[in-house]
Amino acid sequence: MSYAKVDPGVTSYRDTGVTKGTTYWYYVQAVDKAGNVGAASNTASAKLR
Repeated sequence: MSYAKVDPGVTSYRDTGVTKGTTYWYYVQAVDKAGNVGAASNTASAKLR
């Protein structure tokens, strides 16, 4: 599993390390300044054709 950290206010993300024909699953979790991790969002899948 890998993850990407984005800056506050970011509303989109482009995954550039994908392989054709592979399905990828994504979700979001927020982390506050104290390091507390919020609940995960629903997952979304994508497949590069």
